Amino acid sequence: MIQRRQDAERERIEAYAVTLRRVFPVPRPAPDFERALDEARRGFAGMAIRDGALWRPKLKTRDPARLRLAAARHLYARYPVTAALEGIWLDSSGLNAGEIALRKAWYIAVARGDSLYKAGACAWLSRKEVHCFLNLPGDFTFDEAFWVAIVRSYTDDSGLAARLAKSKIARTPRNDLAFWREVTRFFCGQPASKEEIDDLCDYIGAVHQRDAA
Repeated sequence: MIQRRQDAERERIEAYAVTLRRVFPVPRPAPDFERALDEARRGFAGMAIRDGALWRPKLKTRDPARLRLAAARHLYARYPVTAALEGIWLDSSGLNAGEIALRKAWYIAVARGDSLYKAGACAWLSRKEVHCFLNLPGDFTFDEAFWVAIVRSYTDDSGLAARLAKSKIARTPRNDLAFWREVTRFFCGQPASKEEIDDLCDYIGAVHQRDAA
């Protein structure tokens, strides 16, 4: 009888708890704005144009990536920036620390209104290509926008430029840029489908590995 009473009491308590959860849902945690600011500032001390303490976001999202981007906009953005540059605050998976730092530095330079060419892009892009990179319409990733800018220096065909930028060329190492620039020039003169470009890139890359000359 004692066991039955204890079981009945336990069932009543569980039923009561279920009712409470249904009537009073567990409150969701507040967005972590301080963490977002800390992540956006990390590695770029002294670069902010605004005080993080003055940030008064009206955001309901709890997504750390979107909070991080919002924090970066507050800290650094005097001017709007393309999605290709903002993407580093949303997702940096698959990138090494050096590449992450470079892309964040490029974002900060552009958002502040500094010269991206002077901020380091001159190592890979001409002034004309930098201008194209910063003014691309459409939804391109960082690598795609980088290669669209290069291809557009060889052709006015925006469709061909987008096709080349979405091919395997965009995944080639930047330290081998001079060689792959010549490959894009070849395809600008010999347009092909994305599938054909990818197949030929596999072949050209393999031959280049065997004989760099």
